[in-house]
Amino acid sequence: MPSRRAFVDRVPPSEIFHADAIAILESNLHSYIQFSQTNDTESGILSGNNLTAIRSALIFRQDSSVHIRAGGNATRLTVLKNGKTGINIENPLAALHIKGIESTFDSHIRLETAGGGTDYANILYDGNMKFRTFTAGDEYQWRNSANNTNMTLQDDGDLFVDGTITASCGVLVCSDIRYKKNIRPLTNSLSNVLALHGIYYDWEKEKFSDKAFGDKRHSVFQRRH
Repeated sequence: MPSRRAFVDRVPPSEIFHADAIAILESNLHSYIQFSQTNDTESGILSGNNLTAIRSALIFRQDSSVHIRAGGNATRLTVLKNGKTGINIENPLAALHIKGIESTFDSHIRLETAGGGTDYANILYDGNMKFRTFTAGDEYQWRNSANNTNMTLQDDGDLFVDGTITASCGVLVCSDIRYKKNIRPLTNSLSNVLALHGIYYDWEKEKFSDKAFGDKRHSVFQRRH
């Protein structure tokens, strides 16, 4: 038991409290701790020990932001008065602004399964946007408002889309003999090649505005009829 203990409202308190608490505030109503000072000063709650004055802290800044400090007097979490929240950054520029500790996956964002599972996924930005799953066979899924899967990217790189893919600059399709059968030679190959001629074209952007066509002019070969 601590050598000194302060009770507010009731002496001794009627409820069970932590045995090591040195101050206890008890009330049947809402309870608050209020700091009041001039507008150009801050206030807070500090934790220290015999080795350091500040081990961690909860700081109420004069600009109405709130800082949580850990590992000394270093700010680890910031909430501005407009609600923007920063992790490892004191001036967040978005609703949630995360600054990585290092350029490694576990230094940015880690999403872990609930319960006793240990599966997780990471999101990392190190100049490139990177996503990583933990377990072999995990998929990336994009779902709509009805929770239906519209697109799936499998662990082996296969992509499945339930819908239409629109590519304004073409689609590269792999050519692998393992996927083919009934291979036969073409007849009149040279004459077919000589019958090809090149054309330019522009997309009908105004007519098909929902397709997100670009402004770039494209070229293609087609066979003369």
